Amino acid sequence: MSLSKTPSTSTPEGKNLKSSASKEETGLPELKEKKILVDLSKPLPTSLQNEFIPEEVLLSLNNAANAGPCPENLLPPKKIKTPKGTLPRPVDHVWHNPVRRNKFKYLIDHPVSLTGAGRDISFLYDVKYVKGEARESVVCPPRSDRALQSRDGVIVPHKPKKLTDTLIPEEFHIVSNTGVSGLECFDDKYTTLLTDSENRLLLFPSMKPNKRVEVVQLNGVMDTMLERAGVESREYTGPTKMHKLLHILKKEQTIYNTVFHELIRQVSVDCADRGELLSKIRERYVQMLDQIAQQMIDFYKDMVTQRVMDQRILEELYNFKNVIEELTRELCLVRAHDIKLTKEAEKAHRDLAQALLDAEKNARIIEDYHDLYTLQRERMESDIKQLMVERDIWSSATYELSVKVIERNKVLLAKRLYLNEKSWNNYTKHFIVLLSSKDTSDLALLQKLTQKWRHLVNKFQQEVEQNEEATRERLQSVKDGLVKWQQFFSEKDILSPHKQKTLESIVPDFKQWLMVPLKFSQL
Repeated sequence: MSLSKTPSTSTPEGKNLKSSASKEETGLPELKEKKILVDLSKPLPTSLQNEFIPEEVLLSLNNAANAGPCPENLLPPKKIKTPKGTLPRPVDHVWHNPVRRNKFKYLIDHPVSLTGAGRDISFLYDVKYVKGEARESVVCPPRSDRALQSRDGVIVPHKPKKLTDTLIPEEFHIVSNTGVSGLECFDDKYTTLLTDSENRLLLFPSMKPNKRVEVVQLNGVMDTMLERAGVESREYTGPTKMHKLLHILKKEQTIYNTVFHELIRQVSVDCADRGELLSKIRERYVQMLDQIAQQMIDFYKDMVTQRVMDQRILEELYNFKNVIEELTRELCLVRAHDIKLTKEAEKAHRDLAQALLDAEKNARIIEDYHDLYTLQRERMESDIKQLMVERDIWSSATYELSVKVIERNKVLLAKRLYLNEKSWNNYTKHFIVLLSSKDTSDLALLQKLTQKWRHLVNKFQQEVEQNEEATRERLQSVKDGLVKWQQFFSEKDILSPHKQKTLESIVPDFKQWLMVPLKFSQL
């Protein structure tokens, strides 16, 4: 949709409008008298091979479309002076008057731009759909590389960006001229060169009178674009419903932004106050969208926070449930172990009670036996005392009787025998004690000598075994030497020319063999 359309010369209405426009722009060169210069050396786009659209009309719709500086060779040339008859489209008189220009300031203060003028709220995206799963979006600075390297090291090709000349699709372009010359930037006070991400030229909107057919076409274009946006939104499938909603809002905002800008321009041509009112309404609408977007952001943050909290609470509940299950399982094990220990303790208690009863019974029995033994001992001691008393009595009586018999019969030899018997008895006891002590000392000495002899015998046995092993090794070496030389002499002739060398090699072996008997003799 063109904002500053030049009417076609093939229709009667176009001729009348052209004649009226030429009367208003007296003093400025007319485009119909100039030769249209077309660069035929460059290939034309497929959609514009048979018809053209004025570039100044398309540039009045949008500003910079993509990020990044514009190359110097693509910028329009600058001129210090303004020669007459060189403008592709004469500037309307309203822009020459500072007062009128200030009145229509809202038309140039809000240029159409894909970089933010439409107030797109697609920044509400928090996740992106990659290979069937939702991932958090990573905010990265713009990269100038043609190929981006992914996280896993794979080089992902990146398509170069293309400049968008207009917001309106090509099928809705209205071509009034068959060709126009390129735009030139004139450095004067009636043009504005925006300094943004692209440094693109912004021309003043056209203030020529409008026709009803433009409004009808604008309505049809809006309906068609909305219908197409609806179809595209139905075909679009995002990871969540919010992605689909934001996709629809993005499409509709672009359409409303384009149509609103053109509608404000058309209304401003007929009535500047109405255009200013529509511009204010547009600003209020943008502010309302900003507030709605901010509220949506706050609501979404609260929702995400609540979701995270719910997720954390669910995780805590799950962990708490697992802990409770683990504690319940441990409690069951402890209960089973406690029951087992209780049963064992009860059994041990019963056994201990039975053992105590048995011990008490045994203690009573032992006490009874002790009392009985005490009584028996006392009785036996009393009997022994009685016997000793009786013995002493009988001994004294016997002694007195024997003394009397000896004195009466004068038997002196019996008395001597009795005394000798007592003395020999004492001597015998003394010698028995002496011999027992002597036998004990002799037995200790004998044990000591036996242990020493056993140690010497063990040492001698070890030495004998070592000598036998050494002798066996020497005899084995002698045997091996004899077998070797026997085999040597059986295989070779003794009368060979190398007899001397053979004898020289035999002599050391024989000397070594002769040393073996000497070693045996030393042993």
